[in-house]
Amino acid sequence: MKKINLGLAIFAAAIMAVNAQTNSYSDVVGYYTKSFPAGGSLQTVALLKPVTFQGAASSIVGAVLNATSPGWTVDQFNPANSLPAYYVEITSGPRAGYLYDIISNTASSLTVSSADIANAGGTASFLIRAHTNLSEALKSSNNLTDYGDQITVFNGDDSSGNFIRDSSTSTGWLDATTFSESDAVIYPSQGYVLTAISSGDYMITGTLKSTPTVVPLYAGQVNIVSLSNPGGITKDIQNIDLGVNLIDYSDQVATYLNDGSLGTQSALLYGGGQDGFLDATTFSPVTGVNVAGEEAVIVSVSSSTTWSVKAPLNQ
Repeated sequence: MKKINLGLAIFAAAIMAVNAQTNSYSDVVGYYTKSFPAGGSLQTVALLKPVTFQGAASSIVGAVLNATSPGWTVDQFNPANSLPAYYVEITSGPRAGYLYDIISNTASSLTVSSADIANAGGTASFLIRAHTNLSEALKSSNNLTDYGDQITVFNGDDSSGNFIRDSSTSTGWLDATTFSESDAVIYPSQGYVLTAISSGDYMITGTLKSTPTVVPLYAGQVNIVSLSNPGGITKDIQNIDLGVNLIDYSDQVATYLNDGSLGTQSALLYGGGQDGFLDATTFSPVTGVNVAGEEAVIVSVSSSTTWSVKAPLNQ
C-alpha cells in the first residue's frame, strides 16, 4: 500500500504551530490519501473527529462521570443505530489515554461502558469525541465493487463483524449475514481487514490526535493495531513500546505484505526487555523490521493487556 503524500504540509505547519505541546488538545486538521491493493489488506484510520468537549470531572462513581455545568443536552451523546456514537478519553492521571464508550448522558453526567473509569480518579480531565464509523472511513473510496468487496472488523468480545459493499445504502455496507444495512465503529489506533477485487484509494480527513492512546490487546483474539500517524513516519518495531506489557516468550506480533496477499512479512516473538522482539523461527533478535505510521500489525497475546501509543507529535 503506497500512501500518496497529500496534505502533509498542513500537518507540518500545524506541528510547528503547536510546538508539540500535547496538553493543549487543540485540533490539528489535515488529510491524507491511501491506496489499497486488489486482495486483502490491513487498514486503519489515523485521523479523528474533532473534540466535542473538554473539561474535568467533578466526581466519578462506578461507570458514571459527573461534571459541573458542562452545558450538555440530555441524551446528546447517546448511541445511534445500536452503535456507540461518542466516547470519553481520559487525559490525566492513572487512566490517561483510556477510552470509554458513552452509553447515556444527562445534562451533567455521562454513563460509560465500564466501571474501570472510576480508576481515573474523581477529578480527572477528559475529552469527548464522536466515533469514526466504517462508512465515514471509506466514503471517499474509489473502485470498490458492490457485492464483491468485503470488510472484517474484529471486536473485543471475540466476535467479528463482516460487511459487504453496497454503495446504494446510506452506510455503503451490508451485514454479510443478514444483508441489512450496517456499519461499524473503528476505534483509535485499531484497524480492519479490507478484501477488494480491484485496487483503489481513499482520502481520510480529520484531526491529528494530540494525546496518547491506550489500545486494548485481547487474549486469544485478532488485535489489529497501528501507530495511527499519517505524517509519513516509519519506526523500528523495537522502538514503539509495543513490548512493554507483553509476556516474554509467549506474545507475538506479525507484520504483513502490502501486495494484497496478506502474507506474513515478519513473525516476531517478544523476548523481554533486554532482547526485544525475536524472529519467531530462529529466536534471534531482529533489526530493521519497520512499521509505517499509517500501517497496521497484528498482535497475539496470551493474557489481555494494553499498548500505550504515543501521540503522533511525540513519536
